[in-house]
Amino acid sequence: MDIYWIFKFLHVICAIAWVGEGLTLLANSIIAVRAKGDAELFKSLDTMNNLGKTWFIPVSFATVVFGVITAVLSGSIFQFWVLLGLAGVVVLIGPQVLGGLGGGRRPAFRRSARQRARRRWWRGAGRGYGPLAGQNL
Repeated sequence: MDIYWIFKFLHVICAIAWVGEGLTLLANSIIAVRAKGDAELFKSLDTMNNLGKTWFIPVSFATVVFGVITAVLSGSIFQFWVLLGLAGVVVLIGPQVLGGLGGGRRPAFRRSARQRARRRWWRGAGRGYGPLAGQNL
């Protein structure tokens, strides 16, 4: 068994784990939707959060890394399907990685002073000012 087959085996095992994790998250989201109360809902969402951080992200990264190594070793790195897969990874995972490095979300555009004032006005609804002043909400 040469090094190519070892990396190909690791790539396939990680891909199977990645798909299995996706199915686990899907099943857990169904459980979260059917939760009877807030405690069960938050427990399910916490499980999804923990699985995503500890399993989903490392396995997806390992799948991509082992796949690239396998493609380089086989000489097929510039074939269309490999480039299409790498483009998909960049489009789907890239914004999360780059957004995480930025230190928080930034608005896509800057709101004007009029838009900010209107937003404050709507937020004040039910507190004595705004469009619904004096109504019990």
